[in-house]
Order: sequence, then C-alpha cells, then structure tokens
Amino acid sequence: MIVGQDIPNDRLYEPEHIREVFVEMQKGFTTYFDNFRKDPQHLKDVFTQASDDFKKERPKYFDLLDRGMLEEYEYDPSTFKGTLRRECPIIRRCLKSPAKVMDKYRARFNGTTSDRMLEVVINISEFGTRFMKSFDIGKRIQIQFPQDLRVSELDSDPYTAYGMLGGGIRSHFLYNLYPEAFPNRSQNAIWAYYFLTGRKTFDFEDDSEFLMINLDGSGTQQNYFYSYDLFTFYATKLYILLKASCQGIGYSFDESYRYVYLNTYLSLVANLHQEDITCLKPQYEEYDY
Repeated sequence: MIVGQDIPNDRLYEPEHIREVFVEMQKGFTTYFDNFRKDPQHLKDVFTQASDDFKKERPKYFDLLDRGMLEEYEYDPSTFKGTLRRECPIIRRCLKSPAKVMDKYRARFNGTTSDRMLEVVINISEFGTRFMKSFDIGKRIQIQFPQDLRVSELDSDPYTAYGMLGGGIRSHFLYNLYPEAFPNRSQNAIWAYYFLTGRKTFDFEDDSEFLMINLDGSGTQQNYFYSYDLFTFYATKLYILLKASCQGIGYSFDESYRYVYLNTYLSLVANLHQEDITCLKPQYEEYDY
C-alpha cells in the first residue's frame, strides 16, 4: 500500500481474498516451522523463555490498566503522563531508545496532553473488561468473518492518541492483560505476515497489504494501519496451526497464554529476515504506536 493512499478495505475483507491470503500463510507456516523443528529443543526453550519473560513484565500492565487505579488519576489527570513515562514498559522503551527514528515519537508523547492519554487508556481498559465477559475461544475459532470478532471498534478515535497510543501499543496493552484473547499487533508480527505469505501482492497494484510504501521512494514500512480485526482473524488461524505443530514435537501450550506463543513464533519469522527488513525500511521511518 502507498503511504497516504486509502486502503481498499472492501477488497481486504472479501472471503475469496481472505482465503487466498491464508492459503499462502499456511504454506509459509509449514516452511518456517519445518526449519525451526530441526532443533526442537531450542524451539521449546525459546517458547518457555518467552513465556517466562512475558509473565515477569505483565504485572506492570495490570497495575497501569487497573480501572480502580485509573479512577484515582481522574482526580488529577496531569500526573498520568508521568506515570506512563516511568511505569509503562513499552512506552518507557520507546522514550529511552537512542534511535533517531524515535525522535518523532518522543515529540508526539510530549505534545499529547496527560488528560488525553488518561482518557484513551481508560477506554482501552474498559473495552477489555467488557469484551472478556463474553469471550469464548470456541466461538472465535468458528468465526467466518473478521468483523464478527467484535474488535473492530478498537481502530477508532476513542482508543487512539495519534502518534503515541496507536494500534501497536493499544494491542500490546490488551495482549498483556488478556493474552488468551488479544494478539499483539507488533511491527514484527506484520512483517511476519508479509513473509509468511511469500511476499505476494495478491494483485494489489501498490504491493502487499502488509506494507506501506513511501511515495518519496525513501523506503517501506510495515502497514501500521492494518485493521486489528483482520490481524486477529489471521492470528487465530495461525495459532491453531502452531499449537498442533508444537504438539507434534512434544510441546504443549498453556491456553491462558496462547497469543504469547504466536507472538514468539512471528518474531522468529521476522528475525530470519532482518536484513530484508533493514533494506526495505526508510532511513528515518515513521511509526504509528
């Protein structure tokens, strides 16, 4: 997709297109997993370590997104920005990164009011609570259309502080609270979708739906506008493949952390292509967090 160009969402949601994309994902999944399974103990160790690391950091998000704690900040919203800066792991990493590309993120963070940050985080927290009251993995697995996942609402203004609390961080928050229900729409995950589909364009004139191409020719980024319902739809199908494949090498998943395992697998795929990603990325890229 071209940066600044409208994404043809109708085409992305057509059942035939979704089927074509997932057929390619299945092929890619088999190829990559066959490569990883050459050293099954290493793969098991990677999943175990990723799960342990996730569990260590997760309490920070429980504290940050607890509705009772957020209610306390409503009495003095001006203090919330400082809390995010100090206590939120992903935001702290973004702000402290020495990378030049993070200057724009730091500027947007500093330019966003504490009140707005608090409003967005409260909305995200409340959405997660409402959603989990009726979440059923059995029903999710059988859903035929991405819109029926009930997560489309997240890609709207109430859940976004543009440039600093976007789709990536929003999904990361919910993923840390409910890893059994919300996959992490990270940069690595979108890049992995691109490679899992064999870099196919599916007849889009402006390349893959998983990429954003800068008009000035400076490079290509992961599609930071990619819809969360579509991302989740494919993530759920990929998780089913991953679970079955890992059972085949004697490794069983804890269903409470299902998308942690998928996130780890997608990162493994993306990491195999770091040279490709580095070549594609613009020197000074923009991120939508």
